[in-house]
Amino acid sequence: MFLFFNKQFRLEQNLISELAKKIKKSVSFHSCYGGNNSNTEIYKLDNLDIWFDITNRKIIVFDKSGAEITSLDCHYDELSDMQKARTKWFHDLLCKVARGRKDAEEEKQKKLQAAWLKLQQERKKQKKNKLQELQQKSVQAALDKVRSL
Repeated sequence: MFLFFNKQFRLEQNLISELAKKIKKSVSFHSCYGGNNSNTEIYKLDNLDIWFDITNRKIIVFDKSGAEITSLDCHYDELSDMQKARTKWFHDLLCKVARGRKDAEEEKQKKLQAAWLKLQQERKKQKKNKLQELQQKSVQAALDKVRSL
């Protein structure tokens, strides 16, 4: 393929690879939507924010101070091999990497929530059992006292 020899192609491919690594390895990960009528998905990572403008097929990267680092126009153009590659990168980065991490984080939160609920139920059960034991002991003590009279 001719594009592998294109310097711009290699640079953008490295950029997409770096963004994918940042998404996968970020300690803090938060995703949200850009607004009420916006088709923008925002992924907030440790030290940068990645915006995916789905309508315009555009990736915009910001640092934490809000300054734009880069943007990549990924609209589909049948006549341009470079645009086809960018469209594929946009899709892979958004659907496979970012949304994949988002789904994994949600699944992790569900498991933590389920474990927390289970722990709460066990604590309630233990507390109830302890209360029953105390009641039984007090009744037994009263019965022993009555018998000794």
